[in-house]
Parts: sequence; structure tokens; C-alpha cells
Amino acid sequence: MKKQLLLAAKTTGIVCLICIATTLLFLISVAINLGGLAYILFYNPFVSALVHADFSHLAYNMLMLFLCLIPAIHDEFKPKKIVSVATVLSLLFFPFILFQISLPVIGISMFTYFLLSRIVFSRKKYFWVYLALFLTLLIGEMTLIQSDDGTAHFAHIFGALMGAISTRYFPRLFRTSTLKQLTAQNVTEAEIMDLMEVQELEVEKEE
Repeated sequence: MKKQLLLAAKTTGIVCLICIATTLLFLISVAINLGGLAYILFYNPFVSALVHADFSHLAYNMLMLFLCLIPAIHDEFKPKKIVSVATVLSLLFFPFILFQISLPVIGISMFTYFLLSRIVFSRKKYFWVYLALFLTLLIGEMTLIQSDDGTAHFAHIFGALMGAISTRYFPRLFRTSTLKQLTAQNVTEAEIMDLMEVQELEVEKEE
């Protein structure tokens, strides 16, 4: 467990620095009245996931990211993959912003909901308990979609949906390193999920 915590902390720290650098660039562009650059950083789906509104926004997202990176199922999510997947999610979500279905999205929270969803849908033990708690969270997000709190709650739901789809239909895309060798062995998706649970138990025994 100690190893998992250290790995999650290291990865979160690096992502945090990337987010801080991108956010500072955004704030500087606003401060010196570079409207075009600020607009690009704010609305561009290639970087918007890295821009954060303020320190509390960044701190909350980094805490969520850290907690979601601890499970063994997310061992392979290093900074490069995190930024890549977060960007893909932003690109997939961009049409909702373009057609004004959702507010513009900044911050990496959509990606954290993606990871949280993967944790829930990869569980077998106490799955229904995890699912019930997660659905309660999502229902809360749904009730806030029309609120004027400035948060793109619909993006959180979208991230959770993408996480569920990736876990159910594309488990091999985000498997841990010890499972990479299974591709050539034609291991079924169900067996992969079982092995993921075994790997998590082994990590817990290392405490």
C-alpha cells in the first residue's frame, strides 16, 4: 500500500505542476490583456483540462486525482497518459460546449470522474455498495446541472459515463503493466477483471 501511495503522490505532484504552469499562463494572459491567448487556453479542448480557476479548484481536483490513482487498476496512469486521456475526454465533450448544451469546462475534474467510475465498475466485491454510492453522487451532480454555480456538472457525468464504458467494453486499453502479457494469450475480459482484483489484494498484503 505504501508503494501505491508514493506512486500516486508522485504522479499527482507532476500533474499538479503541469496544471499550475498552464493556469499561470492563462492568468498572465488575462492580466496583461492578451484576450486571444486567454480565449484559446480557456476554450481549447487540448489544454482546458489543465487550466484551473483558483487554488481551491486545483487543490480539490488534485486530491481527487490522488485518491483515484491509489488503486492498482490505475498503476499505468502516469502523467503523460493522464494528460492524453484528459485531452481526449475534453475533445469528446467539446461538441456539448460548442452547441451550448454545457458550460465551458476547465480543470481536470472530468478525468477524475472517469477514474472514479473505473474504480467502481471494476469491483466485484461489494460492487452494489460501490455502485449505489456512486449513483448517489451522480444524481447529486444531475440536480445541479441547471444551477448557476459556474460548475460544468454535466462534464462530471460525461466523465463517469466514459469511465464505465472504458471499463466494460475496453478493459485492455487501460490495464496495469502486469496484465499486458495477456493480449497474446487471448484472456477473456472477465478473467482480466479477476486478475486486477487479485493484484489489488496482493498490494494490500504488502502493507
